Amino acid sequence: MKFFNKHPKGWRILVQHAQGWRWCYQYADLRPQQGESLADLPVADDIETIVLIAAEQLTLANVTLPSANSQSLRWQLEPLLSEEEENLHIVSLQRHGDAHLMAAINRDPLRQILETLNDHGIVPQRVIPVTLVLEAGTRLQLGDQWLLRLADGTGLSLPGDALAQFPSLSELTAIEGDSLLHLAQGARNCRYSLLQGEFARRPELRSPLFALAGAIMLGWFSVIFPPLWQGWQAQQALTQLNQQLLARYQHYFPAESPTLVRRAFSTKASQSADFPANPGLLALLHNTSSLLEKLHENPLQSLVWDGTTQRLQLTFRDALPAAVSNDAPEGIEVIVMETQLMLSRKS
Repeated sequence: MKFFNKHPKGWRILVQHAQGWRWCYQYADLRPQQGESLADLPVADDIETIVLIAAEQLTLANVTLPSANSQSLRWQLEPLLSEEEENLHIVSLQRHGDAHLMAAINRDPLRQILETLNDHGIVPQRVIPVTLVLEAGTRLQLGDQWLLRLADGTGLSLPGDALAQFPSLSELTAIEGDSLLHLAQGARNCRYSLLQGEFARRPELRSPLFALAGAIMLGWFSVIFPPLWQGWQAQQALTQLNQQLLARYQHYFPAESPTLVRRAFSTKASQSADFPANPGLLALLHNTSSLLEKLHENPLQSLVWDGTTQRLQLTFRDALPAAVSNDAPEGIEVIVMETQLMLSRKS
């Protein structure tokens, strides 16, 4: 007895673009068909449906972070985002060790796309950024647009007449032949999908008897094993919390990797107790708050405190003007070196 959907007999690839949709369809051993209207898309049972989202709808980035979880990856991606994180659906599409290929898309457009397809009776098994079905280091022209897959695995799109303005992108290998069919072949081989988390698609069960048996088994487990389940959840929550604390700690102190993160935070906050003749990190931050406030538009990248020399090193995203040192508070030595700001009390 088969409980899940049978192996599909065909496939259809839907490509989103500025003017609407294009599609490529093949069923059984018939020749592939192409079209530009969802209303004209042939309907068939046992067919795999993959949707390719326009590149301009998403932000793609590579993030490398040891022992990462979903929240710490979001923190790393945050400086690249152009809108509030709360509005975004953020997923890891691929992972190699500590390296993640991340995608961020506004929830509302993604939900609208799925609803539009549903109105036409289309339920996709996967939703993929269109540029990610290309091979790395290649480019493909689709209509009046270039789709580009960079060597680092990320992708972007450009208007057809804009490619000449970027000589390095022109060096990407151009793909010849039927563009839509090439995208379809790449999509079928690609395992990425944005349908994760709240957008995850659940497999449909074909047998009511199997569904009933599953419900009975779940009820039995919920009665017999709640202590084990709760203990496992508590351990997972503690592990995730420790990972988040470590990621936040290393955001400010990248050179350090303490085993007991909360104790390390407490130690940093009480540095002044180890140096009674010097007020420590918190006092230095307090005394230079007016100076740092003037730099609030330049994002802080890292903060390193040397308790031995009582010196604070701050690294910003952009270069700092040399005139910053002229605003040094009384008794504070300020040194500016490109993107770095060194603060210490004058001896």
